[in-house]
Formats: sequence, structure tokens, C-alpha cells
Amino acid sequence: MALTKGVGFVNVRAFVTERHGTPAWRQLLEALDPGDRELWVGLVPVGWYDLGAYARLIRALDRLYGSADLGLVRDLGRFEAERDLTTIQRFFLKLVRPSMAIEQTGKYWSRFHDSGRWEMERRGDREVRGVLTGWGVVDEALCIELVSYLARTLELVGGKDVRMDHPRCRVKGADACEFRLFWRLEKDGPGEG
Repeated sequence: MALTKGVGFVNVRAFVTERHGTPAWRQLLEALDPGDRELWVGLVPVGWYDLGAYARLIRALDRLYGSADLGLVRDLGRFEAERDLTTIQRFFLKLVRPSMAIEQTGKYWSRFHDSGRWEMERRGDREVRGVLTGWGVVDEALCIELVSYLARTLELVGGKDVRMDHPRCRVKGADACEFRLFWRLEKDGPGEG
């Protein structure tokens, strides 16, 4: 079983209660299987929990409060990036190039996931290619959330007009997930980058 830190679960709860209120959170919990609901008894942000249960949670969120097309999962990824990057972290990360900041994803990944390994390749000041291999659960919802999380992180550290491509995905039979991030820098003109 692949594990992830509880902070992701806590972020989902904050997302639901901020957007829809506490009753909506109770409704989401009721929509889960009993085993997944039991995770919430004593859940702590620094604890390790089943990544599959997390994927089921965000899918249930999208079914209940979204359009069941995983579009709400995109909003969730952006929300989580904003919660995870404190104002102080954003300030310090803006002192380095966005490409250098996003490369740190690979270094911090193992603090939050016990599976998956990143290979990051910087391509100049406006592009990074990342390949994630061996992530313990293959689920489109997780990839969509990750794409939005990374794109919003890049915006928070100074990237403008951020675009994220996901050309290869394990959900579609690839051996690894590939992500490509493109952006402009603040000093660039509108057509550059």
C-alpha cells in the first residue's frame, strides 16, 4: 500500500468547509466507504495514510460538489498549493528562479509520499520537464490534482502565464508520468517565454 501524509486529507477538509460549510464535510464523509471514513478518527497532518483512500476521497469530492469530470480536483490542487506555501516561503522562493523552485519538488516529494521518484530537467529559465515514476497509485484524479498543484506553485513563486502539459500518463498505459511546465518571467514582455 502506498502512503501519503495526512496534510493532503486535512487540506481537502479545509477546501470543503471553506467552500461549502461544515455540513458538506459531513456529507462527503458519509459518501465514503466505512474503511475510508475510519481514517478520520485521529488523523493528523504528519501521519502516513493510504494514498488510495486519498484518491477515493478527492473523487468523491468531485462527484458530490463538482461536475463528476474531475474539474473540481483542479481547483483543489490550486487551493492546496496556496495552503502549503506560506507567505514566508513564497517570499524566499521568489528570490530564486521559478525553474529552480519547481526543481525542489523532487527533493521534497519523499517527505509527503513513500512511493514515486522524480527526475527533473530544467530547460532554460522558462521550462521544466519532470518525470514521476513508481507512484504507488495510478489514478487520473491524482495526476490532475498534481498538475494544478505544480502550476499554482509556479505562479506563487513568480511564473506568469503558466502552462502545464501532461503528455505521458500511467493511466493511459505509459511507464511513467511526464509533466512539462512552461511560463513567462515577470521581466518578459507579453509575447516572450
